[in-house]
Amino acid sequence: MAPSRSPRPGPRALLAGSIALLLAVAGVAAACSSSDDSSADTVPLTGDAAKGQEVVRDLGCTTCHTVDGGDGVGPTFKGLAGSTVTLEGGDEVTADEDYLRTAITDPGEQVVEGFTPIMPERDLSDTQVDQVVAYLQALGSKG
Repeated sequence: MAPSRSPRPGPRALLAGSIALLLAVAGVAAACSSSDDSSADTVPLTGDAAKGQEVVRDLGCTTCHTVDGGDGVGPTFKGLAGSTVTLEGGDEVTADEDYLRTAITDPGEQVVEGFTPIMPERDLSDTQVDQVVAYLQALGSKG
C-alpha cells in the first residue's frame, strides 16, 4: 500500500499562514523593544532634552534603565528627576540636578537602594551631561 500524501496548501492558505507568522513576529519584536526610549515619549522632546535622549540611546543606557516606569536592572528614568531616592544605607536624597549629574558622572557615589552598583563610568563631555540631565528632567516632568 502506498503512503498517503497530504494535499498541498493552496495560495490562500499560504498567504494566510505567512500573514499570521508576520503578525506574531511583529508582536514579539514589539514586546522585546520596550526598553527603546523612542516609543516611551508621547510628547516630542526638543533642544537639550532631545539631544540627551540621543546620548542615552547611543550609550545603550536603556539596556538597564527603563523610561516607562517599568522594572529594570537600574532605576527607571521616568519620574526620577525631582523624586525622593533612597540610597544604600537608608539615606534619602532628592534627585535634583546635582544628584543627576553625580549619578551620571560617578555612578558608584550614591547607589539607589535595591540596585547593584554595576553602572559603568562614561567619559561624557559637560555638554553631554547637561543634555542627559535635561532629558531626565523632561521624563520627570511627564511622570
